[in-house]
Amino acid sequence: MIEFLQIVSAIGAPFPAVDQGYLLEARQMQALSLAVHIPLVCFGIAFPALVVFMEWLGQKTGQERYTVIAKRGSKGMITLPKLRDSLRDLKFEVKVEPEVAERARVPIERMVAIG
Repeated sequence: MIEFLQIVSAIGAPFPAVDQGYLLEARQMQALSLAVHIPLVCFGIAFPALVVFMEWLGQKTGQERYTVIAKRGSKGMITLPKLRDSLRDLKFEVKVEPEVAERARVPIERMVAIG
């Protein structure tokens, strides 16, 4: 570790020093993002897995109740056939106010410009 520090001090830091007055806010935003996304990801993985498990259980045991549970659960999920039908039939249109769309367009154009 000491050799690394000596090399860095000899050639200079790879990035210039920056003002980190916003560090607390950045950490708070990251914590909020993780607090929201971690449960959503868990639900997004567990729920479809539960639906698949119920479908399998219905197939294996022949009991209709498991298949009914799987069908009811899949109604709330976005499935590939639903996505295909939505794009083909142009239904479920999302309407966004023009000023919101303009604000959202700026970062998207930046990402496209980066490539």
